Amino acid sequence: MFCFSKYSASIELCRDLPSATRLLEEIYSYFSRSFENIKLTFTGGEPFLIPELGELLKISKEIGYVTSVITNASLVTRKWLEKYGDYIDWFGVSLDSAKEEVEKMLGRGYGQHVRKVYEVVRILREIVSRVKIKINTVVTKLNYTEDMSHIIIKLSPHRWKVFQVVIMKDAPEEAKFLAITEEEFMEFVRRHKFLNPVAETCDDSRESYLMIDPMGRFYYRDKNATHRFSDLILSVGVKKALSQVKFNYEKFLRRGGAYIL
Repeated sequence: MFCFSKYSASIELCRDLPSATRLLEEIYSYFSRSFENIKLTFTGGEPFLIPELGELLKISKEIGYVTSVITNASLVTRKWLEKYGDYIDWFGVSLDSAKEEVEKMLGRGYGQHVRKVYEVVRILREIVSRVKIKINTVVTKLNYTEDMSHIIIKLSPHRWKVFQVVIMKDAPEEAKFLAITEEEFMEFVRRHKFLNPVAETCDDSRESYLMIDPMGRFYYRDKNATHRFSDLILSVGVKKALSQVKFNYEKFLRRGGAYIL
């Protein structure tokens, strides 16, 4: 998978719906004391690999979350959207290039990813037109010189998020050639300025996301491109687990994390 995510969970909490529900309820209870809207995004890896994803979205929506999912679209079907589409507020699709050959080089499918994205967006608008669509683009050495204007205009997402690629310390050696400088990243951003992309450099994204791993622990990326984890949230409670990780709320606001829902 393109994000090169690595997890060592022997039992993923997301596959245990009672425990996952308890975790979701405790997190919502904690943050709803201070915030009116609590947005929860299911991402990965690829969240559609989890058979329980639809039920988790349903549970989250019923608890009160603003729900979001980020997917590469490869496993999304009309049948799934008909069953669970009403439980999604934001539907994010990963699209790093308008060129099938570049997507293939990045590990997104075998030459049909762009076509699949178009198909999923079309079906989504047909079945659950109220859902807001987001496109996520990771800018790397393979695509930073590309002009993606035409495909973004055609897809017409509510939000286009572009990220400077982050190479984690434990990433495979073959992934390191994808790294770009911040200036190269901003070259891509400036080329698409008229489309108002929401841009995040490597530094913007560090410590500005509150993330939970498959075991049910908060975690963050430190300055050495290494993930650091809290204790299990269900074991120590949200407050204590949160104190064990770094989360910069001001940085979260600066990168546009609190966008209109």
